[in-house]
Amino acid sequence: MSINESIVEEAALTWFGELGYDIGHGSHLAPGDLRVKAGEPYVAEATP
Repeated sequence: MSINESIVEEAALTWFGELGYDIGHGSHLAPGDLRVKAGEPYVAEATP
């Protein structure tokens, strides 16, 4: 089995989700924000 960026990204997003972080795409979370590239994942602050 080879490891590539997609596998690592999916694992990281799963782990962050399990820790209580909201996971989504930056363009949906911050429309018009030039710091967030369209289509790239964005991890929001964890909710208590």
